Amino acid sequence: MDNKMDIDERSILSDQNSRFLVVTNREPIVIKGDQIKHPAGGVSQSLHRLLLKEGGIWIASRDSGGPDQLHVESSEGPGYDLERMNIPANLKSEFYEGFSNDVLWPAFHGCPEFMAPAPSFYSSYDQVNQMFARKIGKVLCTANPSVVWIHDYQLTRVALWLRKEHIPNLPPLAFFCHIPWPKKEHLTYISEHKEIIEGLLSHDLIGFQTEQDRENFLQATTSFIRNTEIRPDGMIRWNDRLIKAISMPIGVDSAMFDRMANNPRNLAKAHAILTANQLGNNARFLISVDRMDYTKGFIQRFEILRKLFSINPELRGKISLLQIAVPTRTGQKVYRNHQEKIRQGVLAINQEFGDKNWLPIISIEETLDQETLSGLYRLAEGALITSTIDGMNLVSQEFLASQHGGHGVLFLSRYTGTATILKNATAIDPLDPLQSAETIISELALPIELRRNRNLSLLEQIRQNDISHWISSLMSNISSYANIKKSLVA
Repeated sequence: MDNKMDIDERSILSDQNSRFLVVTNREPIVIKGDQIKHPAGGVSQSLHRLLLKEGGIWIASRDSGGPDQLHVESSEGPGYDLERMNIPANLKSEFYEGFSNDVLWPAFHGCPEFMAPAPSFYSSYDQVNQMFARKIGKVLCTANPSVVWIHDYQLTRVALWLRKEHIPNLPPLAFFCHIPWPKKEHLTYISEHKEIIEGLLSHDLIGFQTEQDRENFLQATTSFIRNTEIRPDGMIRWNDRLIKAISMPIGVDSAMFDRMANNPRNLAKAHAILTANQLGNNARFLISVDRMDYTKGFIQRFEILRKLFSINPELRGKISLLQIAVPTRTGQKVYRNHQEKIRQGVLAINQEFGDKNWLPIISIEETLDQETLSGLYRLAEGALITSTIDGMNLVSQEFLASQHGGHGVLFLSRYTGTATILKNATAIDPLDPLQSAETIISELALPIELRRNRNLSLLEQIRQNDISHWISSLMSNISSYANIKKSLVA
């Protein structure tokens, strides 16, 4: 979504007593001229909306123009202060494209064939994490948040460096891992795996998407870090400190997506996208929305479609896949190569099954705003989620939230974190294209009322695990952690 500039340039307030101090690598807004753009990604936007309503401070590395310090205004709440860090280009490249995405990302996703380590990557990664720690320390000189909440695999060692700053009355340090935590044998693909674990153990609370992720972390901790103990209550003891590791799956703002999907203006924007891409006149379509990443199962998706149109040729000309495929990490060769494979895959399917009046895949390589996406979700016959491994997958939840009262089917990969929450969703196995195609055929043939009732049941599960529940889980666990520490002191 693009907005006119709605920010005030100013320093962080000296009397700031915010509930949250959020720390991420990626900034939540991108400033171009007098326009604010919101980057693609459900996680970033979930945190953005949270702080707009609750207030707080956000520290992130700079990705665009505008001032180093600014206040992001909101009509829904106090808004938040944004502190933007300037990281030298060479250092940032080795930290982000290098260690974060050429080493940690593929290793954490069990894809060692995509790893491309270099000797200097880890040093740059650790140096940038230290820079984040110094920035947090500076902000804490004048702010008193209830919690410092550090996010994701790019910043695993910030807390370790922050503790070395010896800040008096340091608030609780929480970490949330948005991507899967790997099995211990996959973790050893990373030469510095012990340093990564020790970085996480420097927090008070560590959150994971699923219980399996948490179990993987505990196993890695006891296997690789000396003098660690898992207590009967699940707490970790290390270096005379207690650490609490929990599963706290992230959710979406379901009410917001429901409102957006039923807004006539957003539906009109969605219809305009469909008409511009030969999907007008009430054409039936499935939708997928992904970054062009090798974990999202694009190649497997094409095989599913090949089976779908081969075993049921009656569907040719009657239903298409609207694929929103957002280019990502284009500075890395492995991603450029993979994205070219995706384009060739689209072309091959369209040449094999399409004709001059119909294409099986309509692929749009751009970021669409959430208002337009909510309208497309509402109009879609189904959503096709084919991730081969995914920490959670918020698109699946956004789709169902936008379907309130609708009958579109969620075809959900069993390899997503969301599949552990939505037990009665229509599961597919992207590694079994025939089974997946047969599931799509049978589900689309079910009575509309049956599909609608199932969606309402799934929506209730999403509401019970929405973004508010995620925040409440964080704060309640911080509180219980503090009580445990007090009881030990007493």
